[in-house]
Amino acid sequence: MDTGWSVSTCLIGGSGQSSWRHTGLAGGVHWANSVTEIVAGEDSRINVNRLQHETPESFHVSTLQVTLARNANFVSQSATLGGRVTRNDLNCVLAGDHAEATLNGLVILGGEQHCDNHTLLDHAAPNCPSHELYKHVLSDKSSGVFKGKILVRQIAQKTDSKQTSKSLLLSDDAVMNSQPALEIYADDVKCTHGSTTGPVDEDMVFYLRARGVGVEAARHLLT
Repeated sequence: MDTGWSVSTCLIGGSGQSSWRHTGLAGGVHWANSVTEIVAGEDSRINVNRLQHETPESFHVSTLQVTLARNANFVSQSATLGGRVTRNDLNCVLAGDHAEATLNGLVILGGEQHCDNHTLLDHAAPNCPSHELYKHVLSDKSSGVFKGKILVRQIAQKTDSKQTSKSLLLSDDAVMNSQPALEIYADDVKCTHGSTTGPVDEDMVFYLRARGVGVEAARHLLT
């Protein structure tokens, strides 16, 4: 088995955008371990795009640790499209007033692939909004886990945070485990979370088939 290890630290005081792509040789078995730390200074704007598209035999573990100062803005866009076993940890600390974080994730798996996404939005300062949306599309015997936590500390008054997890199961053998969580110690906040998991709506499939769309095309379109 080939192995890979990477550690990086970013100290950003202005604006920046970073794109990462994790791939592997076809037919190869490998293990990758990636650790990244981002410390965003005041008024900075950070946009991170991450694509993990490795072989069905690969193993991937990653950690992204983010700390946001006053008025910093952080956006994470991640997509997991491959890998035998994948584990992604994303921890974001909103440490300064009016810091803002947006976490978006997409997982599309088949076969016997598995993906864990664990996220933490740690509101450690007042007046900080955050938004989180993760979507999973699972077919065959694939499985997924979403464990997202919003932590609002006592000092973090006026927090406005929203978390959403949506999962689509394309087979009877696909499995999804969604665990959204709120831990709130402040009393002047607006926090919501929601989680849905289910198959393609057969009524909508029938509607499309009645209008000349094939069953596979209808399912693909709805997905």
